[in-house]
Amino acid sequence: MKKLSFLLMALVMVVMTSCSSGIDTKKCNELLNKDYQTLSTSDMEYLADQYDILVTEISQASDPAAWFEANSDKEELFTNFAGFAVYCQSVDVPSSVQKKMESVMKKMKSVM
Repeated sequence: MKKLSFLLMALVMVVMTSCSSGIDTKKCNELLNKDYQTLSTSDMEYLADQYDILVTEISQASDPAAWFEANSDKEELFTNFAGFAVYCQSVDVPSSVQKKMESVMKKMKSVM
């Protein structure tokens, strides 16, 4: 019985850790450090989705400044996403990316 409860507890911890943030900071930064013109539509959609997750996390924080202090690794990511957002507004990107980025920017304005 002890083994079963230990395994159950370990499983819960793994699930909580993996669900706490769906953001792959490393992959996002790799894509954001590329020339945006070389990104595929699926890469852009992925980044837009990740940006949405990040902005949602920030918007759910009671104190966004404290959130940034506690998540310093994501602060750089947030800054890198700003360049991607400007790029998406200044050139023709696929409509799926444009719609997602418009949604993210509306959410961002409500946070800031």
